[in-house]
Amino acid sequence: MRLKAESKESQAKFVAKIKKLFENPEMIIPECNSKGFSCPFEKYRKKVIKAHKSGNFDKFARSNDEFLRGLSETEKVLETEKLPLTGVIKTPLGSLNYVKRGDTDPIVLGGIQNYDNELWRALAFSKLMKRGNIKIYTSRNYYTASCKGIGPGIEFFKDVLNENGVEYTEKGSVLQISGEGKYIDVMHFSGIIIRINSSSRKNTVSLLAKHFISADISRDFSFSSGYLEKWKSKGENELFNGYLAGSLTDRDFIEKINSQRIKSATDSGALIIGETEFNDRNEFIEKNEIDSDLTNVISSVIQDYGGIYLDEPSSRKLLEILWPKYSFRILSGLFEGLDKSDVALLKGNPLEQIQAMRERIRHDEIKENLDMKPWSPDSEFLKEVVAEARIRGISEAIKLGDRTKKKSDIQEAILFALYLIDDGGEQVKWKFSEDIRDKGKKMEESIKLLIKCPEENLNENFSSMSAMVK
Repeated sequence: MRLKAESKESQAKFVAKIKKLFENPEMIIPECNSKGFSCPFEKYRKKVIKAHKSGNFDKFARSNDEFLRGLSETEKVLETEKLPLTGVIKTPLGSLNYVKRGDTDPIVLGGIQNYDNELWRALAFSKLMKRGNIKIYTSRNYYTASCKGIGPGIEFFKDVLNENGVEYTEKGSVLQISGEGKYIDVMHFSGIIIRINSSSRKNTVSLLAKHFISADISRDFSFSSGYLEKWKSKGENELFNGYLAGSLTDRDFIEKINSQRIKSATDSGALIIGETEFNDRNEFIEKNEIDSDLTNVISSVIQDYGGIYLDEPSSRKLLEILWPKYSFRILSGLFEGLDKSDVALLKGNPLEQIQAMRERIRHDEIKENLDMKPWSPDSEFLKEVVAEARIRGISEAIKLGDRTKKKSDIQEAILFALYLIDDGGEQVKWKFSEDIRDKGKKMEESIKLLIKCPEENLNENFSSMSAMVK
């Protein structure tokens, strides 16, 4: 037994509390909502009232009943009114003190001697709880028992929710907790339903459960969720027991249940969007608005990948799921003749990479069809940067030139001419020699014409550059 030293002030308060109990000792006994001939609570009440009138609780000192013996033991505290040491019981709801003057179970004593605490007082009947049909419902406005396993009624649930600051609306036997998102229904065996949303950061079930005293609280409450109900997993009951004990918030519990069901579904190869399951791969792909030219390759990939879950239709999210393992297969299925080096530098999300590859291929086709016939390595460089400038702009042409320059002075001059056309010559002239800058200035107007002229004049203007580009 763990002991705690008490000050004279705390001793006096404890004694005063015990005196108040024996002014009206039947207050420790809850009102039974299913009274009958064999109701233990009514039997206790009659015995306690009789002992109170006679002033003789000592007759319970040798009783086999822990509750009655505990009352007698508690009254003995008043004989000396001194209790320098008290026992301490640790509970999930905090520590409670008690005074021992006999052999009564400390839990029972703790309940009796803390009769003024709405939750701990029910511990006085902890031994009685071994009978499965015995239940106690306790809150700030209710102290009710049942000896026949009858529920407390919806007003009790409302009182508990109000006491714990939980906002709700009432519709029939359903108490809807305020909030949004996916929800679960927590059901009491009496038929009352608490509908809890995933936006809640509280543990509503645990707040409720501490007011319901029963031999096995996990049998009194259950839950249901219509979300992917087909894919319920075996571990949900164990998870619910932890939730009932307070180890998870409402949101955490709902998310875990949903994620377990999603995993169960996808492990089985299911294709799901929201709560809709698709038996046809192509219907699933179509719902995600995948481009028609991608449909066949995505269908083939999904067949190998297996189950997929999406919150809502999304071509981007579907591709992001498949991309880490199948990106090259998807791209090479969409664009013939690719090798891995073609996609190594692609950046962004899958849709951006696909679009970038489409643009690259389109640009390559345009370049291929541009009528410019090079005659040397330097003229080949000129063709490349002019084509880039015509298709993607001067800045992209400069980037291309920067990556491949310094193969000759002529190529350096061509690059400097591009900087001049882009109005950036002054900022970069330090990178080029005076001779190269002079050559670049002489090329500027001719290269500008190449970039802007109609296609039918392109090769003629390009050929005229042979005087400057050998």
